[in-house]
Amino acid sequence: MVSKFADMLIDLLLKKGVKEIEPRLDYDYGVSYYESLGISREDFPNLNDILIELERKGILKGTKVGTIPTCPNCGSHKLILRLLCPICDSQNIRRVEAIHHISCNFTAPSDMFSSGETLRCPNCGKPLRAIGVDYNKYQNVIYCENCKRVSISPKLIFICSDCGESMSESELDLKPLLRYEVIEERLLKPSLERAISEGLKRRGMEVKHPSEVIGASGLTQRFSLSVKGGDSERFIDIVESSEGGGRRKS
Repeated sequence: MVSKFADMLIDLLLKKGVKEIEPRLDYDYGVSYYESLGISREDFPNLNDILIELERKGILKGTKVGTIPTCPNCGSHKLILRLLCPICDSQNIRRVEAIHHISCNFTAPSDMFSSGETLRCPNCGKPLRAIGVDYNKYQNVIYCENCKRVSISPKLIFICSDCGESMSESELDLKPLLRYEVIEERLLKPSLERAISEGLKRRGMEVKHPSEVIGASGLTQRFSLSVKGGDSERFIDIVESSEGGGRRKS
């Protein structure tokens, strides 16, 4: 059964004429749709769950527009990135400009090669004269103060702020980031069902919305609503149609 908050959201979508609901990443809440709809968390405390419910009912259509990394242990999106040396796992690293001496294959930060106005390899002592011939330079590489090695890029480790679990990039879960399209013809039906149901209740009738009945074949049939008055009960199904330029209830 459509929840109270889902009914409220359906009315809001109709009133505002919303066509699409865009996602926004939020550190506290993960994926947020409040900004797109111009509503507050106080009014709709479980908006993401409501959108999933409306998608399941065909009122919204979700399209994947990206992913959000989450903890494989607890599902939290609150991840802190830690950079480590890929050789010894030390956190004591820094970004440097590095020089690679071609003949002896030694690589280190550029300041270790300075010798007055010339460059000299601290490993073999030979002077470095021509870039591309004697040596190469690398910008923004990683130098580890612990193992004294240079690496092209750091090792990435993610720490979950909620459960404390640590994981590599390849271990992260990637949850889909969805944009929702409002299916207008499906949006009108629950609103119409509700209006009819409330009108019948004001007339003193007992209404179930929606309603199910087991037929003679033993199969369960679902109807928009059932109306009970006196000793009789009627089952009503509401179908939206655009035939003839208007909408039809049957």
